[in-house]
Amino acid sequence: MRLHHNNPIARRRGRPGFAEVASEVKSLAVQTAKATEEIASTGEISENVAGAAQGTDTVVAALGDVAGAATATRSSAETVLSASRSVESAVAKLRGEVETFLGEVAA
Repeated sequence: MRLHHNNPIARRRGRPGFAEVASEVKSLAVQTAKATEEIASTGEISENVAGAAQGTDTVVAALGDVAGAATATRSSAETVLSASRSVESAVAKLRGEVETFLGEVAA
C-alpha cells in the first residue's frame, strides 16, 4: 500500500491517505496495549493458580496426617476394647471361683 500525503488526491485515486493510515495505526496500537494488559493479567492468574495448587497440596498433606491419626486412634481403641474384654472375662472367671469358694465354705 502506498502512503499518500495529499489526502484529497489520494481519495480521488481510491487510495488511503495519511490520516486514514495514521488512524489505523493508532487503532492497532490501542489493541496491542489491551492485549499486552491481558497477557500480563494472565501471568497473575497463573501465579494465583499456582498458589492455590500449593495450598491444596498442604491441605491434602494435612488430611493425610489426620487420616493417619484416625487410624492410630482406631488401633488404640481396638487395643483398649480387647483389654477390656480380657478384664471382663477374668472378672467373670473370678466371680465364678469366689461363688464356688463361698458355696464350699458355707456347706
